[in-house]
Amino acid sequence: MNFLYFWIAAALIFLIVEFATATFYGLALSLAAGIVALYVFFSGETMFTIVQGIIFAIASLIFAYFLPKMLTASSPDVPQGFDRYLGEKRTVKKISWELKISLDGVEYIVDADEEISMGDKVEVIWHKGTGMKVKKVN
Repeated sequence: MNFLYFWIAAALIFLIVEFATATFYGLALSLAAGIVALYVFFSGETMFTIVQGIIFAIASLIFAYFLPKMLTASSPDVPQGFDRYLGEKRTVKKISWELKISLDGVEYIVDADEEISMGDKVEVIWHKGTGMKVKKVN
């Protein structure tokens, strides 16, 4: 049996696995199998050898380590959800009997460790449930 066909088939199977999972590990194995297929093609080997296994193992490890780093987009971390309001400064309002601040048109109940009152300027330091933990600023 010619192992060239085995390594080509392995490369294609791992490529299909990559399409199904999109984790880059199937792609790493597919590229490693492709490299071994090239080795078998140029060396003319017709049986499986330990050299083929070593080439596959080393190439798989190298590709599995570097491909995800090279192929993922590097973008700055953008705060999501309530975290995007951390550091925001707002003026406290009194709505009904509760002290609140408005963030993007939504009123949030404020909680502070110090005494705050209507009209005070506060900074959002954390979110607590559906309310905002704030501290008074001057």
